[in-house]
Amino acid sequence: IAFWPVLRNDWGNAKNVQVWLELTETEDKSTVKFLAQRVRFGANLSSYAKSKSVNPILFVVDKNVVDGRRISMVLRATCDNISAPLEQDVVLSVENGVELGGMISEDLTLYPDVHYIVTSKLLVPKGITLTIMPGTVIKIKDGMGIQCDGNLVANGTPDSLIVFTKTDLGLGNITTLKLGTNTISYAKFENLTFSNGDSGLESKTNYNDCMFINIKASWPLYEGFYKRCVVMNLDAYCVTGYSDIQSSNVIGNSVRALDTYDNLSGFSECNIFSNLYNKTIPYSVMYKVYSVIDYQSQYPSYLGSTNEKTLRSWILDAAHPTSPIGSGIVNLDYVAKEPIREAHGIVWKVLVNGYDAQDEFHLLPPLGVGTHKFEVYFNRPMDTSVTPYISMGVRAPYTQNSISENGSWNAEGTIYTAYLTIKGKTNTDGLNRIFVSGGRDDEHFTA
Repeated sequence: IAFWPVLRNDWGNAKNVQVWLELTETEDKSTVKFLAQRVRFGANLSSYAKSKSVNPILFVVDKNVVDGRRISMVLRATCDNISAPLEQDVVLSVENGVELGGMISEDLTLYPDVHYIVTSKLLVPKGITLTIMPGTVIKIKDGMGIQCDGNLVANGTPDSLIVFTKTDLGLGNITTLKLGTNTISYAKFENLTFSNGDSGLESKTNYNDCMFINIKASWPLYEGFYKRCVVMNLDAYCVTGYSDIQSSNVIGNSVRALDTYDNLSGFSECNIFSNLYNKTIPYSVMYKVYSVIDYQSQYPSYLGSTNEKTLRSWILDAAHPTSPIGSGIVNLDYVAKEPIREAHGIVWKVLVNGYDAQDEFHLLPPLGVGTHKFEVYFNRPMDTSVTPYISMGVRAPYTQNSISENGSWNAEGTIYTAYLTIKGKTNTDGLNRIFVSGGRDDEHFTA
C-alpha cells in the first residue's frame, strides 16, 4: 500500500517536514511490514498551505489478516522548530477474501474453506450452474446482491449449513436475493436488510429446513415455498406474500401481519407465536377480513397456548377482547392443541411443580423456601447430549437464578427436568419470568 499523507499548515512556515506511520502500542506488529516508514514530505509548507506528500509511506499488510480486521495506526508529522510531533489516528479496515461478482460465464462451485465476499452484484444466467457446497459462507457487501436465473445447487446438511450474511465490516444493506426456481436446503439467511425496494427473498424458490434470522424488509419471504423453516427476529410489514409456509416456526418477529392479505392462507401446520404487532403488542396471528367468516383452518397451526382466553388475546381478529380487527373470527376448534412435531425444535411449555407456568399461572402457588421442579417441554426429540440453560428472574434477561439442579431428560428426549432450591437468602422475590435457551434438536437447530 502506498500511503500519501495530506498536511495543512495552520501556523508559520514549516521547513524540513517529515511524516511517518506507526502501529499503535497494542496492535499486533506482524500485521504490517513497512517498506518506507519515515519519509520526507518533499516540500515546505507556508502559512495556511495544504499539500500532499511527494514521497509515499509504503507498507504491506499480511495476507493472512482476517476479513473485517481493523488495524490501528498513528500518523505523525514534524518539522523544524516544533517541540513534539503532531499526531492523527489512522484505522485500516481490511477486506480479505475471494471476490464474487458480475455475470458468471461458466459453471462455478463454491467451497466451505474459502472466504467469499460478494463485492458486486452476482448474476447467474440461464444455462449456468452455481453449486454451493455444505458449510460455505457467502458474505454480501452493502449495496450488492445475488440474482440467479440459472441453476443453483445449494444443499447444506444439518451440521453444515450454507450461510448467506453481511460482510464483517458491513451493515447488511443489500439490494436483492433472487435465487430462482431452485431448491435450497439447510441454509441460513441472517443479518440482512433489503434496502432497494420492498421485497426480500424473491422468485419461486423452494426452501427446505432453512433459517431466516434478523432480516429486515417489507416482505422478507416473498413468493416462495418454505418447509420446516425457522423464521425469527424479522422486522417487516408482512412476513410473506404469495408464499406457502409449511411446518415452520414463525416466532419472535416484529411484523404488522404474517400474510399480505391477512387471511392466514399462506401458513399450514406451523408454530406461530410471540410476535409483535407494531413493535409493542404481543400476538400470534392476525385475521383481518371484512366479510363475516368463521375461519376454519384445514391445516391447523399451534398459536402458543391452549388457554382460550390467552389465545383470544393473541389472535387479532373480530373477537379480540380489547382491539377487534375486521369481521372474521378464527375458530379455536381449528387451532392445534400441541405444537407441530415436524417443525424444528422449540420450547412450548414449562411446568413448575406440575402447573403450566403460562396457561395455569393463576393456579400456580407462590414458590417458597424449598426445592421446586421445572419441566421444560420441547415439540420434538432433542439432542440429549446438549443441556439447555434454564433460569428465572425479575428483570431482563431473566437470568438472576439458574435452575440446574439434578438435570435429566426423559426417555424420548422431549422433556428436560431440573430443580431449584430456594433458601432464605435467595434473591427471588417478585414476579419471575422463566428463560430457556441452548437446547438443540436432533438436526442441530437450536431451540
